[in-house]
Amino acid sequence: MMEKAVEPAEEVKVKPIMKRFYRNIIFSKTPLKTNFRFNDQFQIYPCDFKNAPKSNLINDFPLIIEYWVDENENPEVPDKWNEIKSLMSSASNQTNRLNRLTNLLSAITNHRIFFNSQPEACWGVPFPEEITDDNREEINKQSSQPFIGIYVYYDI
Repeated sequence: MMEKAVEPAEEVKVKPIMKRFYRNIIFSKTPLKTNFRFNDQFQIYPCDFKNAPKSNLINDFPLIIEYWVDENENPEVPDKWNEIKSLMSSASNQTNRLNRLTNLLSAITNHRIFFNSQPEACWGVPFPEEITDDNREEINKQSSQPFIGIYVYYDI
């Protein structure tokens, strides 16, 4: 029996990873007491900076996540978005990675971790940390105003 000659495998060119680092605010339904880092993939830690907004009335606890994405994995964007194609592709890659990480963390920890990726405008009123006899009447006289349900911390 004649053996068939084995042809060398085709050379596969691998693009080098083009890492771009991000820091985002995510949330947990339970407080995170310490930080967590997984290799050089990502890390999360409580958002307990000096001037970060805090409230005892809110059940979503802000966390910071630092992670990277490979810009070679930016998805294709339809031609109708040519003017902002690069921005949309990069933002989609970032959001996809962030959603995968928060879903993974929720699955393997005791925390329900999530990213508010679609904030919506809604009606609301400013709400004080504490209701007292002094501010109760002022609260009752407020009218609703438009709000966007996002957590903003300028000095992050």
